[in-house]
Amino acid sequence: MLGFGSGVGLWEPSEQWRRKHRQSRVYEVRVAVEPVVALDRAWQEVLREHDGDAAKILDGGAVLRRLEPGLVAVVSGGEDAFDSLAWSINVTLGEAVQKVAPDAMMRVVHQERVDER
Repeated sequence: MLGFGSGVGLWEPSEQWRRKHRQSRVYEVRVAVEPVVALDRAWQEVLREHDGDAAKILDGGAVLRRLEPGLVAVVSGGEDAFDSLAWSINVTLGEAVQKVAPDAMMRVVHQERVDER
C-alpha cells in the first residue's frame, strides 16, 4: 500500500532486485488501485498530459496498460528501465491517484522480467 506523504515511493527496486536483474531487459510491475473508480479517475487525469487512450498511456520510457478494472501494468526496458518504472508508478500514476482520491490504496501485486516469456 502506498503511504502518500511518507517520502517513500510505492515501487523502488530493492538491492536484491538490482543484483538479480539488469536494466537492459524489459520489466513489468503490476499495480492494483482500490477503489476501482479511483483508477478510472486517475487514468483520465494522466491522459490530460500524456499520449494514450483507454487501454494504454505512454509515459517517457514506460507504458501504462490497463489490464482489468483496478489493475495497471507498467512496462519499461532498456538503459533506464528501473528509473522509468519508478517514475511512472510513483509520480505519474501515484500523484494522479492521490489528486483524485486521496484515500485510495495502491499496492504492487506482481513484478517480473517479461522478455523471458
